[in-house]
Amino acid sequence: MYNLLNQDAGFWNLAIGSIQANSLMALGRIFDTHKHSHNVKRLLKRAELNIVIFSKAALRKRKSNQSANAHEWIDDFMRDVHDPTASDFKRLQSFVDARRKVYGSCYKQLRDKVYAHRERTDIRASLP
Repeated sequence: MYNLLNQDAGFWNLAIGSIQANSLMALGRIFDTHKHSHNVKRLLKRAELNIVIFSKAALRKRKSNQSANAHEWIDDFMRDVHDPTASDFKRLQSFVDARRKVYGSCYKQLRDKVYAHRERTDIRASLP
């Protein structure tokens, strides 16, 4: 198996490089702090402002519209459904803030200098 992978090492090097670059770019967009960016903070704020779409009543309506036999199972399904509150979104935001700190200390500089913005650096020069 190892020999088969080595036959196409160029492909796998390209694939892993692509995955790494795109992952860092996506993380940058998710954790971007610019007020006009579409980031996770903005998403959570919009969700909190439109909390009614996450209500039990809204879920019941969506599920009922999606299933012709919803009347048979919907009550059991809805029994343990949590109706979200503003504090649920604040808790989610605290999880995001903790992950943003990890991103900031471990990945942001690499993303900004190697993969984004005007300070791009060619990392090939530092490779053996």
